[in-house]
Amino acid sequence: VRRALVGVVSLGDQPRGRDTSVGNNVGSKVVQGIVSSTELKVSLEKLAEELMTAYAISIRPEYRAHMFHEWMCGEVHRWSKKRVGASSINNAAEDAVLTAGIYPMSEGSITRLMRRVELPTGISQHRPQRLEGSSPEPTGRFSATSTAECPDNAENPTSSSQCNLNAEYAVVFGNDDGMDSTGRVLGLDSPNANVDFGAVRRFTCVKLRGQAEEPCLDEDDIPPTIENYAVVPPIRELPFANIIDEGRLTTDGWEVSLVNFMVPNSNPGAVASDDSGDGPFIYGVSLVFNQIGDGGTEDTRGFLDQEKEQAAPKYTTELEFVETSAEGTSAETNGVADGAGSQFATPSKSNQQQVSFLSPITISRQKKEEGSETDEILRKIRVSAETPEFNRRLGETRWSERVKKRKSSGGVGATIGIALLSGRNSIPAMRDTLSQLFDDYTNVGTNMGDDVNILTGGKTERVCDLLVDILGTLSQIGVEQEALRCILEPYLEYGNSRWIARPPPGQRREFAAISGAELLESLPPIPLALLFVTLLLEQKIIVSSRRRSLLVSATTSLRSLLNPLTWSHLFVPLVPASMAGDLIHYPAPFILGVPSEDEDSMVLLNSLPDDVTLVDLDVGRVILASRLSNEEGMDPGMLRSQVLFLAETLGSVFGCKMQGPTWRCDSPLRPFSQVDGKRGNRVLAEGAQSTTSFDDGSQFAAVKQLCKEFVIELLSGTRSCCYWIEEKCPGRVGADTHECSVLFDEDRFFSIKRLRAEERYMPLLMGEQLFQTSTNPASDLDGPIGEDTILALNPDDFDLVLEVFLRCQGMSTFVSSMRKERMAFW
Repeated sequence: VRRALVGVVSLGDQPRGRDTSVGNNVGSKVVQGIVSSTELKVSLEKLAEELMTAYAISIRPEYRAHMFHEWMCGEVHRWSKKRVGASSINNAAEDAVLTAGIYPMSEGSITRLMRRVELPTGISQHRPQRLEGSSPEPTGRFSATSTAECPDNAENPTSSSQCNLNAEYAVVFGNDDGMDSTGRVLGLDSPNANVDFGAVRRFTCVKLRGQAEEPCLDEDDIPPTIENYAVVPPIRELPFANIIDEGRLTTDGWEVSLVNFMVPNSNPGAVASDDSGDGPFIYGVSLVFNQIGDGGTEDTRGFLDQEKEQAAPKYTTELEFVETSAEGTSAETNGVADGAGSQFATPSKSNQQQVSFLSPITISRQKKEEGSETDEILRKIRVSAETPEFNRRLGETRWSERVKKRKSSGGVGATIGIALLSGRNSIPAMRDTLSQLFDDYTNVGTNMGDDVNILTGGKTERVCDLLVDILGTLSQIGVEQEALRCILEPYLEYGNSRWIARPPPGQRREFAAISGAELLESLPPIPLALLFVTLLLEQKIIVSSRRRSLLVSATTSLRSLLNPLTWSHLFVPLVPASMAGDLIHYPAPFILGVPSEDEDSMVLLNSLPDDVTLVDLDVGRVILASRLSNEEGMDPGMLRSQVLFLAETLGSVFGCKMQGPTWRCDSPLRPFSQVDGKRGNRVLAEGAQSTTSFDDGSQFAAVKQLCKEFVIELLSGTRSCCYWIEEKCPGRVGADTHECSVLFDEDRFFSIKRLRAEERYMPLLMGEQLFQTSTNPASDLDGPIGEDTILALNPDDFDLVLEVFLRCQGMSTFVSSMRKERMAFW
């Protein structure tokens, strides 16, 4: 081609002198020669064929294999069609781009690219949770800013009076008494023989009077299975039961349990109302009575013998309507007075700012009639509403007598209970309410007269028939439901009394502090550290105990150890027996509280899947799963070894924080010391430097802070591994509404961890505090770079642990919650 061109051009290479027409003729001759040259034409065709062959064989396949080729062609084509359709629109910006020879791609091209791109190994993609210009947060009863959760106003404690500090609903439940309207026991030949009298059903649900302007729980929010969470099965008879279950067995054949529980709120509009913000719950406390004896015939664990029961006075109970509460000062004792109308109150209690309690129950003795062996004791309960139908039903054959008659005829033992429910964490106030209710209605002491002392032998005992009869009467159709609300009123006020002058979140904080202390009392430091590491790696965890309230306390405390990360998986603090068999096979991570109080639950706990970690709070041990989640592509044995090694070393740090003198006993700076009677406290030798030990509350605060520092160290340098990608559309309103992506460089993360462990990745300005705690740490924390690297993990020792951590949903949520301005690249 070049030779042909040179030959054609050389025809015009002649002297032209000053005649310009000669130059024009030469140009014409060159053009004519190029057009008419057969040699040049053949050469060009041959060149074109060779270029196309080379492109098709070597260049185009490599270009086609590039991941962006098809996407770019499609986006340019999409833009071209849009341009043709909008040709009448004058767009100066696009015209300028076209003039420069650049063909822009259509709107949303970056979003479509990130959806289909296949990222290389070591790069993970995350979706930001907050976008600029996003819709505002919802408002109303279930919004985060609604009055469902009262503000923390420590400077104005009287603001608590505007909030409901106690329960919002009361639910009475139990099984049927197994008798017809005439008082006959229903047998197998009766029309209702197919009824399961052992099944627990709801008797009534009553809305309580509250002070909250806007409730955070509706009756429709209460699930029909609430009784499965509130009921407590009978206690297994164990050795030393009189010590273990002290206070739970009454003299009239009832076993009593006061338990806390939490039920997931399935209402789609409900928001988190607890500290963690990990989901909405219904909080409850239930007082449950299980019949385990019939007055001394079968089970005789401290019950009445028949002679004493026959000699005991007979009781009559009724609700007495009074327009205003009777004023008076609480008496020092509870007793029986000669003559009707005398009033007695339970012994006053005081708990911090809790007021003394004046019982609404009055007790009087009616002189025994001719032919009667004992006096009749009349018990009146002052209420603020008239309840004639309730009194009439209560005066008939009592519910406790009916179920005792059924049990003596070979029937099942009865169960009855009352549960207080709230949409906020009011467990301390609700527990105080039901505890005082039980104490007031069942207290039979030495000061109630000689006749009553026949029952107790001069000791303070508990008799539950009065309270059981009242709850059982509510199972009948037609009785005033207002009676339950009136009966609970004084006890609800008593439960509120300790929190009136304190900020509204005080109950939640006290519950968290006590729950944390109970967790530390149940697990030694190394098992606790193993549980924390397992939780951090988002494994399947089952917490078991025969103490139901402890399950709620321990599971809720566990989540707080993850701060500033969150647990975004299944969380059921107390699993009903009917659901446990299915939930343990749930495919995703979970935290489940499973009671171990009967034989069926023990069989379930002994046959768990191999990927479930078991936490036994009664024994104080953690059994790590033999197969961990997210271990694909790893050596399972090596991963498990790293987890156990990390738990052992981190548990030693926990031990030094919780019980320093014991865990540092081999230190040459520790002189001889003696235990002063309190767990963990030491009295040093004379002249030795005193050390301050932690009590239960501060122990948990120290462990919680240590866990937070460990998590912060794991997140150190995270922001320099993040790359924010978004599409900008110039000239369009709402340019940031397109889907954004965050790419996370895992290789750089491992490099930073290695440098941190070697103390070579340090802050630029030493001594400057770069991490500040905020109200929402997950949104503002950006992976601080601190000076202290004592908790740094070296990838050479814990590479598999770090890799599993990067695969966790909590880490992904943390990266997605980070603001783009906090990232190194955006």
